[in-house]
Amino acid sequence: MKVKKSVVFAAALACGILLAVPLGAAAASNYRMAENGPATREESARLNRTFLYLNIEYNDRAPHEQLSLDTAGDSVVSWRSADPSIVTVSPDGVVTACAEGITNVYADTASGTTLSCAVTVTNNIGRVSLSESRLYLEDMGGKAALTASVAVENPAAVPITWRSSNPAVASVSTNGTVKAQGSGKAVISALTTAGQVLRCTVTVTSEIGRVRISKNAMLLQAVGASQKLTAQVAGGKNTAMTWLSSNPDVAQVSTDGTVTAVGDGETVILAVSPEGRADACYVAVGTAAWRYRSEEELAEVLTVSGQLPYSDGK
Repeated sequence: MKVKKSVVFAAALACGILLAVPLGAAAASNYRMAENGPATREESARLNRTFLYLNIEYNDRAPHEQLSLDTAGDSVVSWRSADPSIVTVSPDGVVTACAEGITNVYADTASGTTLSCAVTVTNNIGRVSLSESRLYLEDMGGKAALTASVAVENPAAVPITWRSSNPAVASVSTNGTVKAQGSGKAVISALTTAGQVLRCTVTVTSEIGRVRISKNAMLLQAVGASQKLTAQVAGGKNTAMTWLSSNPDVAQVSTDGTVTAVGDGETVILAVSPEGRADACYVAVGTAAWRYRSEEELAEVLTVSGQLPYSDGK
């Protein structure tokens, strides 16, 4: 039995050696022995850039970039451009822009490989750019400056015309200063004599111009009782208000916002700005007022019923 085990072991060892030899040979084919170091995997040839972007400017009309082989052990035999009207390439790999467009530059290597680099050329000469594409203004009368730049040698000599699609929301001066006039949106356009148009969307928030009254609920327990209301416009300066009563037989309001009880019932006092924005105060007089313990309770009831906060629809 001992002899048989030795024979089996020897046979298995021999098979293992025979199987290992071709596997080792196959693995070695993927490696190249370094002269004084371990085996290293062969690198495929590649360029230092696979994408290239060149911008033609009025002060740089022929921008260029250097392409080169980024791997050792190979060399470029020749360079060529797929479209020399867009870019040219020198014998040593310098790519030079000629005109706007997209093309490829090819490098033929000594090992027989052809490598490529995609090139995009943009012509910015005479192009107009706007400092902002969106503006947000939060204060009535708030301002922001827009600047239009023209890519020419003397940009100041190129006239720019400024326009607003909605001057009631945002106006614009001849030098590009935008001013908030009311809530909403407007588009500011910068136009050149060459017909180029750039646009900026301006958003004026709804808080601008909103009327805020000093209180939204008032109780007047007796005829002849009075209270004074005040109102302000968000972002505005002491704007003159128009005061209105929905039911003057219950309470009247003077031009300075003083509310005076006239008879039992309920009414709504409105403070209206010159722009048509408004806020409201709900007034209960006499027996209608005695239903509530406080003005805070009246305000809570109005809030639950959806009458507060008051909306002027703007």
